[in-house]
Amino acid sequence: MAVRLRGVDMPELKGHCEAERAAAAKAKARLGELVGGGEVKLANVGYDKFGGSVLARVSDAKGRGLGQSLIAEGLARAYDGKARRAWCGV
Repeated sequence: MAVRLRGVDMPELKGHCEAERAAAAKAKARLGELVGGGEVKLANVGYDKFGGSVLARVSDAKGRGLGQSLIAEGLARAYDGKARRAWCGV
């Protein structure tokens, strides 16, 4: 099941420029490392504002927030549900 990280803005794989697509690939790879094929826990589960994606706070088996880890590493940004900032030209 695909889950969007609640409160996190990540660059998109189908982004507007090569820089965004490269940043997205790096963030996706790091997220895979953080999960490591292990168990994750979902909290505050719902749907995104368009109703098409599951949205949740995701933590690993040790309780570390995956979205917060990506933000701390500069691979994602905090997101409040309003307009996203551009990833191109950053």
